[in-house]
Amino acid sequence: MVELVYNIILKMNFIYNKGCDEMVYLTLNQLNDDSKAVVMNINGGSNLVKKLNALGIREGVVLTKESQSFLRGPVTVKIGQSKIAVGYGMAEKILVKLVDDR
Repeated sequence: MVELVYNIILKMNFIYNKGCDEMVYLTLNQLNDDSKAVVMNINGGSNLVKKLNALGIREGVVLTKESQSFLRGPVTVKIGQSKIAVGYGMAEKILVKLVDDR
């Protein structure tokens, strides 16, 4: 039951931080094109985390979403000078927080 409630909360993209108000994290799919964000969490197993680490996507990395294909297609992100495409399912498990471009 606890896992069910936790998954529902993650689907709504609300993660509670102690001592702070609720912070809203977006999945990589929900991020608008040309938006900068920092990776906050990867909700996946060890194999997914290893694969994303090998691609350069890990917690704390700042990335820019370049584009997303129509419907459930791959998402293209830019990390530094590298462009990387990840599948829709992988992008759904990457939680990010928007970064101010000021």
